[in-house]
Amino acid sequence: MPRATVAPLFLVALAGCWSAPEDPEGSLVGLRQVDGRLEFWAGRECAGVAGVDVTVGEDASTDAQEWGMVADAGTGTVETVVVGQPPPGFSGDAHTPTSGEQGPVTVVVRGEDGTAFSRTTWSGMDLAPPADDPSAWLTPDGEWVTEGDAERLADDGIVAPLCSS
Repeated sequence: MPRATVAPLFLVALAGCWSAPEDPEGSLVGLRQVDGRLEFWAGRECAGVAGVDVTVGEDASTDAQEWGMVADAGTGTVETVVVGQPPPGFSGDAHTPTSGEQGPVTVVVRGEDGTAFSRTTWSGMDLAPPADDPSAWLTPDGEWVTEGDAERLADDGIVAPLCSS
């Protein structure tokens, strides 16, 4: 193949690697409900987070509950978040969904420019961790995992958000 043809093809391939969809689906690793509060796990430390939006329920127009948090200094780093209890460096809404029993739970993690690092939805699942492993997280596929499973999950295509780190 002539060199003049290879270079543009290489640049197109790189452009595809550097761009991400507006709301990439399925990038968060786990969700669970502990003591009536939802918690999510990004799978690793996620830097460059400007905000997180959580929606519990059918959608914004039908009895959905929403909660959000924003970084106090533009962006911050998160790994786990308890809905209603923003980690240090973040501020959150006063209204807090109390559980995921009302329907699907969608978590969107956004970067500084508003672009979503990830958008993940859990539907019709019991979010209470198993009694024999309260540290477990539920994947969107319905598998209970622990933080020790992160490498295996990456091999299965379940990965942490497209953070700026």
